[in-house]
Amino acid sequence: MDTSDLFTSCKKGDVCRVRYLLEQRDVEINVRDKWDSTPLYYACLCGHEELVQYLLANGAKCEANTFDGERCLYGALSDTIRRVLKEYKQITAKCMKRDYYDAFLQRLLEQGYHSDIVFIVHGKTFCAHRCVLGARSAYFAEMFETKWKGKNVIALKHPLINPAAFSSLLQYLYTGRLDLDVEYVNDCKRLAKQCQLQDLIEDLETKCKKVYEFVSSKPGTCVKVLTIEPSGNSRLQEDLALLAECALPAEFRLSPENAYEVLCVADMYLLPGLKRLCGRTLAQVLDEDNVVSIWKIAKLFQLIRLEDQCTEYMAKIIEKLVEFEEFAAAVKENADAVEERQETDSIPLVDDIRFHITSNVQTYSAIEEANQKLEALDNLLASIGLEC
Repeated sequence: MDTSDLFTSCKKGDVCRVRYLLEQRDVEINVRDKWDSTPLYYACLCGHEELVQYLLANGAKCEANTFDGERCLYGALSDTIRRVLKEYKQITAKCMKRDYYDAFLQRLLEQGYHSDIVFIVHGKTFCAHRCVLGARSAYFAEMFETKWKGKNVIALKHPLINPAAFSSLLQYLYTGRLDLDVEYVNDCKRLAKQCQLQDLIEDLETKCKKVYEFVSSKPGTCVKVLTIEPSGNSRLQEDLALLAECALPAEFRLSPENAYEVLCVADMYLLPGLKRLCGRTLAQVLDEDNVVSIWKIAKLFQLIRLEDQCTEYMAKIIEKLVEFEEFAAAVKENADAVEERQETDSIPLVDDIRFHITSNVQTYSAIEEANQKLEALDNLLASIGLEC
């Protein structure tokens, strides 16, 4: 639902809604629809310059000579937008800092921290990690237990193994993403077949077909680099999560019971990725009895996504929630926290709940239901002596 909303908002040029979806709903900025189009493509196509600039500044991918880059340039409604694309670091994406997981894996590959295996491909050296390769590829897992067992350096001398293709293959195994010069596509497909990576083969074939159709129908365009992005159901995190499950004793695994304690430690040691994971864990157990306390936790640790999920849940059950003393106390506390608040000034918690009650209300019955919820909230405010 949020993804569909993002595409619709980009077509309309609704910058505020797009900001909300990306920054609070945590929707992926480079997500693709069934036509393989991204939010940036629709913003360019519909001529929304301000939105294009916002998306680029927040990590929308549009590299030169790639399918996405050429498509955005070709589809841009105005010369102004084309100029923005060309001038924005020569159409290179600003690295987003919100995806710490991918950034960590990319850094692990590039810098070779704690690597325990080295591949030499026609004179070029690649440092890697047995556990990652074994978790991601049945072929590597088998080779580490048989032919390569006990070896720390492996020389791959076969003339058909191309170093550039091997590098892209490693990138795919570590991050789920692949950047490859089009001239090496067949070399990469050959390696993927050897490593039993059927998903990669299918992705390469699909992407090649789309690029060919695009270039054939758009004279003057040139795609030199093929890019494959992790899909929403990417196996990458599933494979590595399974690896972690095998390595971690059951009593140390994250659960709703220990999420708060883990969250405190994650905050102390500045681990934002772990904090978000704790937030997702707590979001799975939201109910009318704990939603207020979890909302307070989200506020305390600045978990914006979890805070928004809490207020969305509050909006759904507001007619029950207004009967809870804990909720009334939270509203009063939130009102008191507004510096120099006047009698009729807004209350952030109430504003957020009202937003979720009224958003996406379209039918008459939905309007009636929303009005009943708003009335229940207004009655609570009146009973505790607040106006908002």
